[in-house]
Amino acid sequence: MDMDLDQHIYVNGISLKRSIIAAQTLKNPGARLSGSESAGRRDHRPAAVCLGLLCFLLLSALTALAVYHIGAINDAEKKQQVLAAERDQILSNHSVLSAERDQLEDAYTSCNHIKNQLVSRICPKGWSLDVSINCYYVSTGIKNWSDSREDCRKKGADLVIIRSPQEQAFIENLKGSFWIGLIKNEEGGTWKWVDGKAASTNNGYWNPGQPDNHQGIEKCVESNRFHLPTHQKGWNDLPCQNKMPWICQKQPSGFQN
Repeated sequence: MDMDLDQHIYVNGISLKRSIIAAQTLKNPGARLSGSESAGRRDHRPAAVCLGLLCFLLLSALTALAVYHIGAINDAEKKQQVLAAERDQILSNHSVLSAERDQLEDAYTSCNHIKNQLVSRICPKGWSLDVSINCYYVSTGIKNWSDSREDCRKKGADLVIIRSPQEQAFIENLKGSFWIGLIKNEEGGTWKWVDGKAASTNNGYWNPGQPDNHQGIEKCVESNRFHLPTHQKGWNDLPCQNKMPWICQKQPSGFQN
């Protein structure tokens, strides 16, 4: 009888203990986990921290990249504005220069028209006027030196006399070979213009090595624009019987030296 009572008490004690444990389990479910399981849960915390740090670094990098691109876009826009302003300034300058060019062309056309009117009044038809206010006739045919001079005299002129760089430049611009009014004096062997004034062999516009009186028969002078070794050099002595174009010169009507 006592044994049954003790056994009954023991069983009831075990049941009571189990009831207490069950109650505690319901109250705190985590209490059922063993020590190793709790340790396993705690091992995931460093990984979570690293993941959070990585996310922070990635966000920081994206933010920095966004700021950089925004700055680059702003710089590009500023440069574009500067280039646009420079382009507008160039276009404006181009417009101004175009207007000035048109004005100059109009002025040149007007001056050229006035010059032609002046030439037509003071020089015969078919003659040209140079800066030294002389009228010039350029032949269309060819003759020897003497016949060329005779043709000029019939026109109230003479073969051209050149005494200035401006006159020589005018002759050069005609671009050809022409008899000019320079001939060698048979008596003294000196060069003279058709007006009787002497011409120096050192101060003219002779080609290098000229005059050379080749074979002793070159007594008359041409101005040859086709064989100019240097600027404003073109005189060359030739036989007077050679035939080529010529240039006549005379003063305009009403002008005196």
